[in-house]
Amino acid sequence: MKTLNLFLIITLTYLVPTCKSPKKLSQSEAVKILYETYSFPAPVYKEIDLYSLFTAWDFKRLGFEKQGYVKLNTNPFYHGQRIAFTNKACQFLVENKFLKETHHQVIHLGMMRFREVKEIRYSQNHNQAKILFHVLVYDLTPFHVLKSNLEEREARFNWTNSGWKFSSKDFQEEFIGW
Repeated sequence: MKTLNLFLIITLTYLVPTCKSPKKLSQSEAVKILYETYSFPAPVYKEIDLYSLFTAWDFKRLGFEKQGYVKLNTNPFYHGQRIAFTNKACQFLVENKFLKETHHQVIHLGMMRFREVKEIRYSQNHNQAKILFHVLVYDLTPFHVLKSNLEEREARFNWTNSGWKFSSKDFQEEFIGW
């Protein structure tokens, strides 16, 4: 028993100092990792499901067919591709080879430039942070109306032994102060 206790004490003595505890993210550090993550100025994209009836209805409501950007099939009994982009819209389409075989198209909406950090929220154990920030959106395309609230963004970061790192995953814990 004494040997086990001694082993535990020695092991913990070496392990505890090597694990850094999460530190609060300062505004300036948040700005730095946002620039590293997004490489501002950055493009703003939206992925479109070409076979979605609801997306076709949205395109019709927004007048893209009348403006000559798309050809639409909004018949609810049709089960094929509902949205076909015209030559007029080609300049706003992003060619993604990994999406070629799917029924999706990525559209360029504009460009964004960092403006300010609005808020930093932490998980209960402070090992995850959500940064809410504002961007300035410019060079808007006609398709920018597909995405509401272009100016507000959020990014998630996890604390690692080497510092805060970008995470595309949602938080696993409930936040304090929602």
